[in-house]
This record gives sequence, structure tokens and C-alpha cells, in this order.
Amino acid sequence: MCSSKPLPFASLFPDRRPTPNRTNKLFQQPLDTFREKIFLHRESLK
Repeated sequence: MCSSKPLPFASLFPDRRPTPNRTNKLFQQPLDTFREKIFLHRESLK
């Protein structure tokens, strides 16, 4: 599991994906804030 190059977190959460139902919009906001936290965390590690 230890690889020299870790997978980017964005690959786990693709931005462009189909939205078959309206419920996905409910999760969009928490997911965006989660992405932002991950991004800020990665930036602080630099």
C-alpha cells in the first residue's frame, strides 16, 4: 500500500459525475467543504 507517489485525493472524488437524482445536490455542499478541508490540509503539509 505504501507507494512512492500517493494517489491524489481528487481522483477519489471526481468533479464531473452524473447526477441521476436530486438528492446528490444535498451532498454537494458537504462534499465541497470536505474537499476544501482536504486541500487545506495538504497545503499545510507542504
